[in-house]
Amino acid sequence: MVAQIVLKVILVTLILLINSDLCISKPEIQLRKDQPDHAMVLFAYNLKQNPHLANVYDSMGDGLVALGKMKEAVSYYEKAVQLGEKSQHRDLGLFKKNLASVKQGI
Repeated sequence: MVAQIVLKVILVTLILLINSDLCISKPEIQLRKDQPDHAMVLFAYNLKQNPHLANVYDSMGDGLVALGKMKEAVSYYEKAVQLGEKSQHRDLGLFKKNLASVKQGI
């Protein structure tokens, strides 16, 4: 189990070196495969490595929502919106939509 997580972290690192826009692709696949615990490990790693990227916070919020942790997700979505506004991120509308949706669901 630990070896699998380490291998996944190495894969994410390689993806980050190739293109930072792709840094969340592997954990999102894990989330879609109903493996939110694995995804959360990768989201946390991505967050640690890329605290300046809005999409990393949005993805962490997605992972928390998948685990039913709506209240915890709010702060991550808020940070995604904040960073998205600062950088004029192309997905700012999505970040705002996710924040509004999770606040409505609490």
